[in-house]
Amino acid sequence: MKGTPDDAWPWPPWFSLDGKGMRRIADQMRAQSEAAGGRTVVWHAAEAPVAEWFRNYARANNLNNIVVVHTPPPPIDPDELRRMAAAFIGRWTRAESDQVEAYPEFLK
Repeated sequence: MKGTPDDAWPWPPWFSLDGKGMRRIADQMRAQSEAAGGRTVVWHAAEAPVAEWFRNYARANNLNNIVVVHTPPPPIDPDELRRMAAAFIGRWTRAESDQVEAYPEFLK
């Protein structure tokens, strides 16, 4: 993995097209490096292989003020995830029923 947008990687082919996916991210990294001048720019990536790619890209393109940190997401308690999903579904169904009550013509 050289750290180029053309790397054969598990992203779909369209993700490497101009203006898309990794090319867009690479452009953003370059722009942030230039905008920061001599200051350090810290990038966080949740997936270790993505962090490695970002590091390789920065190194290969002399973006020496870019520091890439692998920051895995915190573990999620399955019970908390179920509570969050139930709360979301509850809000969504209440909002849907409010719309039906506000616009009874949709029931016809």
